[in-house]
Amino acid sequence: QAELAIYNFSREQFDRGIDYLLESLTYSIRINSVKGMLRCMGLFEEFRHFTSYEKQQKYKKLVSEVHKRNEKKIGLSVGYL
Repeated sequence: QAELAIYNFSREQFDRGIDYLLESLTYSIRINSVKGMLRCMGLFEEFRHFTSYEKQQKYKKLVSEVHKRNEKKIGLSVGYL
């Protein structure tokens, strides 16, 4: 999916690219692929200015899920930050 996002970005089809990117991030979270999550998050930040408010909110929710999983993995609490 990330490759499809990059392809669409190169064709200036940003809305479609962001859709593929969010799907890819969702899948990366599901299979717990840290490399995939980081790749998707980096690409999203690079193309954030092409996204709608709704897609930014969806991304924010997905990133929140990544943070929750990471906290469980390393055993930190938000209270310690």
